[in-house]
Amino acid sequence: MRSLALALLCLVAATCSAQSPSPTELVARRLAAVVDTNASFAIGLTTDGGQQWRDSVVSSELVEVTGRIRPEAAHIGRQADIFLVDQIGSQFIMFTTTGGVQPWNGQTNSLVPFRTGVTLSAELQITIYKGRLGSAGVHRLFIGYRSDDGVLIYTPSPKTLTFTAAGAGSTWQPTAADRVIKHPGFDLRPYDPLTNRAGDVQFTQAQMSFNRVFFEYGFTVPANSVGPEKKNPQPTFILPLGTKVRALIDGTVASITKLYSNDYSVMLQASGSTVLFELEHVINVQVAVGERVTAGQVVAEVSNYDAHNYDGMGLFEIGVLKGGDAGPPLHYCPFDFLDPSARDSILSGLDGLMTAWEQYRGDSSLHPTSTTGVPGCLFFTPIEG
Repeated sequence: MRSLALALLCLVAATCSAQSPSPTELVARRLAAVVDTNASFAIGLTTDGGQQWRDSVVSSELVEVTGRIRPEAAHIGRQADIFLVDQIGSQFIMFTTTGGVQPWNGQTNSLVPFRTGVTLSAELQITIYKGRLGSAGVHRLFIGYRSDDGVLIYTPSPKTLTFTAAGAGSTWQPTAADRVIKHPGFDLRPYDPLTNRAGDVQFTQAQMSFNRVFFEYGFTVPANSVGPEKKNPQPTFILPLGTKVRALIDGTVASITKLYSNDYSVMLQASGSTVLFELEHVINVQVAVGERVTAGQVVAEVSNYDAHNYDGMGLFEIGVLKGGDAGPPLHYCPFDFLDPSARDSILSGLDGLMTAWEQYRGDSSLHPTSTTGVPGCLFFTPIEG
């Protein structure tokens, strides 16, 4: 199993600007009986020690996220486990006692506690997170407790906290017109041990850079002779030479540019969208600027750029870019721009690829599970460059 990142990073995706005079009160409900209870909960975010409580902040600010529990009178003085669940997009993640997180399947019998053996007082304060988050996104937090009499009391509605990235353009959010990716850009299938492939992806035990065939958005590229440490702005795939590269979207070819690496970048744009969808490090381009393409249509082939580092295979990147007229563009994680019709199949394909690769290489640390809930996106913060 791919290990999960620290729970602290699970709060790395939210935005805050509206203010409220106190932590938001959350209605409590008893499980099974599904009736109201006199217990109450609150979750709040502050940047000034509690003088003001906010729903959104810039991700670079020093914040404290706290929870407050006022249990039922009958539970005061009893032992209880505290539960904290974070909804990120359509995914649910549980905070655990070890400082980590685990995915949650929505079944109450599989809940893992955030704190155990807590003595319930009339009012219990809990520190959920303290620090600078550093990444943008939206988190919907649920809190609850189960007393030693087995009763689970929880918040059926979440507290939403939002953290925006600092810098120009950081408040922009994609619309339905931007979430149009219908194809991953190559043939992605479950791993087949008979062919040693996952669609176009060739599995190999050869020594390669980082021993990966997939680099997520946000992967840390260590400092080297070329430059300082950086975050990978575009998901990168290592594929056999000659592999066909396919259009991500239904749209128009916006530009074709020759790169420093002696290969090409092909930019696509969808009708009504303000972002560009890039296929980078490709050769043998088969389309022209202004030409209409459909998702899955062959556009080019994987480049041989950097093949000496990858057992003779080529490097290919996909990207989502916005801006760039007055400076470097901002890159966004492409897997947050998937068309609803293709989202589940692409994400499950990516998750399956990473799991199968780890098992094949015998190293479960190669792809730590993303706390964003979106495979391939280690965070959602835009990357300049």
